[in-house]
Amino acid sequence: IVAGGVGSAPLYPLAEELTAAGIATDSILGASTIDALVARERYGAVLGCEPACSTDDGTYGRAGFCTPLVEEALAAAAAEGAPYDYVACCGPEPLMKIVAGMADAAGVFCEVSMERRMACGVGACLGCAIQMADGTMKHVCKDGPVFDAKEVCLNG
Repeated sequence: IVAGGVGSAPLYPLAEELTAAGIATDSILGASTIDALVARERYGAVLGCEPACSTDDGTYGRAGFCTPLVEEALAAAAAEGAPYDYVACCGPEPLMKIVAGMADAAGVFCEVSMERRMACGVGACLGCAIQMADGTMKHVCKDGPVFDAKEVCLNG
């Protein structure tokens, strides 16, 4: 699980479900400051270990973005002969684009949870429309919010 900023909240239930199903799960959280790592303790409690963290200002974990932590985790898992099966990512689109590219390069399936304003919730207002890689448009409110990272045009 890779989450940036408020993207940690939508992925927390996934961490709970994976853990409850007995699936080994790692988490990498990034935020601007330690105060913005809003779910760090909750992830640690449910996963049984501290998540790998980074803060832009260096107030907690590694200083800078969390993408180097993702790259290191993917490489370490592959080197140990136990590559990841799945990456879930939520956060700013530039983060999701980079993580999706890293997962693809490592041969790991990646899903992204898109964050959009959802005014109507039924796809009528088009406020949450996103472009897909095939040129079509989908609605985050009714078609998502989770999509295969290869199918979404991520900006960033």
